[in-house]
Amino acid sequence: MGLIVFDAHFDSREPIPGKEHSGHWMRTLSDVIDYRKVVQMGINAAIYSEAYMREAEAAGVLVMTPYDIRRVGWTVALRTAIEHGTADGAGVYISVDIDGIDQAYAPGTSVPNCGGLLAHEVLDAVFEIAVNAPTLALDITEVSPPLDRDDMTSRLAAQIIMNFMAGVVRQTSSGT
Repeated sequence: MGLIVFDAHFDSREPIPGKEHSGHWMRTLSDVIDYRKVVQMGINAAIYSEAYMREAEAAGVLVMTPYDIRRVGWTVALRTAIEHGTADGAGVYISVDIDGIDQAYAPGTSVPNCGGLLAHEVLDAVFEIAVNAPTLALDITEVSPPLDRDDMTSRLAAQIIMNFMAGVVRQTSSGT
């Protein structure tokens, strides 16, 4: 199984005994994830040390910061992400951590991200992946309604789900 993650953070820190946090799931699942089929899109390089980047890339993870994506363009970035995530014919799981989206569009999260991906970029990307890859499932994480403004983040999360479902229907109806 491949994994395409939209997130501002690597989420690969060491677990802290006695403290629950979401920042370690990539490391915790290291024995079941083939990192050579993992793509992390939207990693905000400004908030991470070079060590996290080197560690991810050494494991085979394809890392794309918002800058990287915008420099090559979304069409090329998504084609590359799908090829990486579906290596050896693997199906792909999509994970959207809402904090990968700029705080102007997704304020309802515990770690709002200035300089993140734009809402329409992620909406379109999820749709395109669902249309063009053997997609297994989608999850959305880090949405916190108590921190939201006017339900902006919750509505965005719902729209991401709808775009995913529309992409799956499009793929199914076109026979790809």
